[in-house]
Amino acid sequence: MKISVYWGCLTLTSEYACELSTRKVLSELGIELEELSEYTCCGHPMKSINLTAALYLAARSMALAEKNKTEILISPCSKCYETFKWAEDLLKKDESLKKKIDNILKEENLSYNGEISIIHMIDLLYDYVGVEKLKEKIKFEFEGLKVAAHPGCYAFRIDGKTGLKRISKFDALIEV
Repeated sequence: MKISVYWGCLTLTSEYACELSTRKVLSELGIELEELSEYTCCGHPMKSINLTAALYLAARSMALAEKNKTEILISPCSKCYETFKWAEDLLKKDESLKKKIDNILKEENLSYNGEISIIHMIDLLYDYVGVEKLKEKIKFEFEGLKVAAHPGCYAFRIDGKTGLKRISKFDALIEV
């Protein structure tokens, strides 16, 4: 499986352990990461200042992923993931805003068509890889180990249904 990865602004610098572990785990699972070239900010910092700029930045990264001809875009950063889902939803609902963003993207010979699936790491591991395959890959047992996990604040803040389903997926992954 080949997927596009958007690292975001912090993963490659101050959160490099997240980058290294993501690369290692996904490689072990046979997932090839296609790095987005020329990517920029996900747009989150601009949301409260300039809606068009925020949407453009998110749509630009999603358009680059579509240009890579992969079907899936992941971001290990939960905030970047949430920003992409926000932009995806807004661009689907507001045709005039979509046209405005499309015109800006055209200046770079890019287009965002909504053809890429933006997947959270929890969903990638649970839905695409599967619990059984993960169990097969276990190298060390940690019986009796008490674990406290933090998936990132925005992992569960999409909507009521998705968030609740993702919590149970997250719990199942921890159990593996």
